Amino acid sequence: MVLWKEFVVSTNFNRDLAASVLIEAIFNGDAGACDKYGVSLRSLQNYRRRLHEDTELAAIFANKKVVLDKAWGDDLVRAMRSASMFIADATEAARLSDKCKTDPDMIAAVAGALKLCADIHITSKVIDAKVRHAGASSADRTQDGLLSQIPAEAPAN
Repeated sequence: MVLWKEFVVSTNFNRDLAASVLIEAIFNGDAGACDKYGVSLRSLQNYRRRLHEDTELAAIFANKKVVLDKAWGDDLVRAMRSASMFIADATEAARLSDKCKTDPDMIAAVAGALKLCADIHITSKVIDAKVRHAGASSADRTQDGLLSQIPAEAPAN
């Protein structure tokens, strides 16, 4: 009887739903994920445990995470491009204004913007170098690193 029950549970398991709930829990917490998908906290805990044992679930999870990261990355690139254009325009306007050239607040603001731009540029170079060094596809890197980020047990609240 127990074997039959395990078989029924196994064949009805929705890996796509489980992966979606797990991804949501990473970004919005357990309660938010459970509310959004209408599952219990116990189900989420079971999904976490199963993620470490079920290679098919792990692959679906990794693929969903790659898609989400790419979408988020694309949004970030657009925002950074817009902000950088604004900073360039504001800097040019300040450069042409005699008043701005001597205003300590303006000088500090431009220096701060320059520092942020430099930090972002350097960070992108480091990330690019790490990706090239890893030599694996983004899906491989994501899957290898993700399972270590998902505890088999629920985090202590």
